[in-house]
Amino acid sequence: MNLLEYPPILTELPPYDKAAWAMREFHDRSAQLLNRILAPHGTTLPRMMMLMFIHRAGSARSIDLMAAFPFAPRTITESIDSLETKGLVTRTPDLKDRRSKRIELTDEGRAKLVRILPIIYRFGEDLFGTMANEELDAVAAMFDRLNARVAEIEAALPK
Repeated sequence: MNLLEYPPILTELPPYDKAAWAMREFHDRSAQLLNRILAPHGTTLPRMMMLMFIHRAGSARSIDLMAAFPFAPRTITESIDSLETKGLVTRTPDLKDRRSKRIELTDEGRAKLVRILPIIYRFGEDLFGTMANEELDAVAAMFDRLNARVAEIEAALPK
């Protein structure tokens, strides 16, 4: 059987197809562009997101980062290792759970945030500066609804 004959190809695309592809393209292209902008500064968007998360939390465990980011556990561990090697974070024993380590920013990690955050915010302003505040609110509300629906579908899956 010809690959194009099975399964049957839809002759009419579902109404969400265009929106789904547009969201994916926006996500992929904007993340790639921001990573290109951050590369000369020796960092990536995922690393900066992890540093921001740790900063806002005060400290975090690996499991907290795994819950916050859609990365495989091995990727989280490798990222923490890299941040530690670069002197941006330290691991200290968790006083409440001796099996766990707390990840905290070093002075260099905080300094890196101070240097890089303006670049990230400038990118955001350049990117979203073409939209009115009302449009930004509408986009945020739309993604909030979609994220809530993803959570509902995920919760309904067998454990």
